[in-house]
Amino acid sequence: MRMPVDAELELIKWHVIYPFLLDVLQDNMDITFNSNMRFRELFVCHMEMLMDKVSQEQVIVRKHLRTAGIKVFDAEWNKTEIRVGYLCR
Repeated sequence: MRMPVDAELELIKWHVIYPFLLDVLQDNMDITFNSNMRFRELFVCHMEMLMDKVSQEQVIVRKHLRTAGIKVFDAEWNKTEIRVGYLCR
């Protein structure tokens, strides 16, 4: 088994970050939709577009990880850190 190179570590990092980012965007979209803000529909529409782009990027990252033979598992997080296990080839 070999250690991943910097580019592969970057893929692992984004593989972990994208789900959190999608959760934050969804929460913000729900709050904005239920608010009395002016132009809230516009903000919600932009957040939906952003979520679509993040989801597309997430698919690309997963594809690259699969091609590189890297599996990510056991994500644990607390207020200060995120720990992830991964298997590289």
